[in-house]
Amino acid sequence: MKKWLFVFLCVCFLSQCLSRTVFAEESDQKIAYLYQKGIAEGKIASKQYSYDAFKENYETNQVTYSALKGEFNTSDSYDEWFS
Repeated sequence: MKKWLFVFLCVCFLSQCLSRTVFAEESDQKIAYLYQKGIAEGKIASKQYSYDAFKENYETNQVTYSALKGEFNTSDSYDEWFS
């Protein structure tokens, strides 16, 4: 019984680690897409605003947007509002 419990807990732990990795990769792809979209639309000058700075601002402002969404009086998603 203890052996099966240990195996079950290991599988749960590994699945959590893998799902976080996949989520991080999807998030990075989404942020890269928004950065490229901003450049294409002329909203971002890539020589003055690096991808790393964009990513940091995106992640930092996501918490602020969630907390203040009601104050903005908008139904836009965070991605729509940020870009």
